[in-house]
Amino acid sequence: MRREVLSGRNLTFHNRAGCIISNVSLHLYQGEILGIVGINGPGKTILAQLLAGILQPDSGKIVLGEVGQGEQASPELLRAQVGYVGEEPELLENLTVAENLMIGIQAEPWLYASRKRLYQKTKALLEKHGFEADPKARVSALTYTQCKEVQLARQLVTRPNILVLDDLAESFSSTGQRRLADILRTLAQAGSAIIYTSHRYEDLLPFADRLLILRAGLVVAELRREQFHPERIRRLLYGGDPPASSLPAADPGTSPQTGEEVLRLSAVQTASLKPVSFSVRRGEILGIAGLVGSGKSFLVQCIGGHRPIERGSLYIQGHRCILTSPRDAIKRGIGLCLERHSDMLLQENASIMSNISLSVINRVGTFGILSRKKERLLAAEYCTLLEIPHKPDERLAVLSDSDAAKVALARCMAASPLVLVLDEPNRELDPGGVQRLCALLHRLRNTCGIVVSFSKMDDLAACCDRILILHEGTVIGETRRNDLSYADMLRMIEKGGEQPE
Repeated sequence: MRREVLSGRNLTFHNRAGCIISNVSLHLYQGEILGIVGINGPGKTILAQLLAGILQPDSGKIVLGEVGQGEQASPELLRAQVGYVGEEPELLENLTVAENLMIGIQAEPWLYASRKRLYQKTKALLEKHGFEADPKARVSALTYTQCKEVQLARQLVTRPNILVLDDLAESFSSTGQRRLADILRTLAQAGSAIIYTSHRYEDLLPFADRLLILRAGLVVAELRREQFHPERIRRLLYGGDPPASSLPAADPGTSPQTGEEVLRLSAVQTASLKPVSFSVRRGEILGIAGLVGSGKSFLVQCIGGHRPIERGSLYIQGHRCILTSPRDAIKRGIGLCLERHSDMLLQENASIMSNISLSVINRVGTFGILSRKKERLLAAEYCTLLEIPHKPDERLAVLSDSDAAKVALARCMAASPLVLVLDEPNRELDPGGVQRLCALLHRLRNTCGIVVSFSKMDDLAACCDRILILHEGTVIGETRRNDLSYADMLRMIEKGGEQPE
């Protein structure tokens, strides 16, 4: 008989937006991987944080198997017993990767006495699981994906009996997701119980033993592995057939009407990038592809002024620009939407309309005095365009991560940039959301040039006109849509530029 290690009983949670989780019950057993899937906004992250002791339910209780007698587990006990990897990495940015991994972990004194031994042990752990972060690197210098690898590696060091992972696969490439699936299966075989949330049910099918389907804060179905049928799961997620988007559909066969050159990089180089050169024209969508550590995020951050360009030149409409800060990039007509919307300096206690209008104060005010009417109209326009299901005057804090990411994108779009740069904009989106994003980008390209970095090659192939392939900071290839298949591009990346036969 399987041993139950964790259960949630009639859990309910409210915030200012209303009821997020309603009367949810679940059971987790030793050696099991339980998948929780739902489209954006049904309460997956809230449920994960309740089970990890980060939040407390308004009603209902959470019971740890070893407590017995059905007693409510305290938040302190849950945080001690349940490992948690959330959507936003929680690491100390001024410390190295090795130091972050070992904080609070009981280890032999000799390990801390020698930095060389500390780095060697950390490197061995990272390489064992296929992670590429440098043990000596400060966390502040890592990409978002590398931060998530470090956070997961820390949980692998502590080896919790219960592990809760919130939308982790979105941070990894297809190769990284396969590696992650192997890690989770190994942990489960060793006796760990794992809860894994995602808005992409496809990510869960290879390794989940059971699925809970969430819709509007309710558990609408529980499926065993033999019941995993994609069409059935889709209908359960949406309560019927997936709704049609209000955005115009993207036509992948349509050739873009390109105009003037709006962006050009000439031999741009940093510590993480070897000389990179390319150009983008108005009306064109350029994709950046590569595995973790390829330099994708560093490249887009250089374009947006978040990282300095050490050598080479960047040109906007033929004029050489020296970008020393994101403010310089905005003034030059570059809109950058970062992978972590928290890095966009969104104000959680401010309204949606205040966050969007921050980039266009001159448009919604006169002589420094804001017009609430103009601000509200501007926000309402983008809430409709990006399908943000909230009123403009609602606080950002009540939004789901996916809707907050849309607000960050709206802020960039409101400034009418010459170049729109998006770093992993599909991270918070379900498959339907990715399709709507691609349709939106095809509509926006009439007014600007677009550079987009996706970790999922199939999303790039569906959305972009051209794709640059990066490997270890070097452009190893360029292809146009449909010139190479998804499998060909993936093999090219993994082999470091070797063209498929």
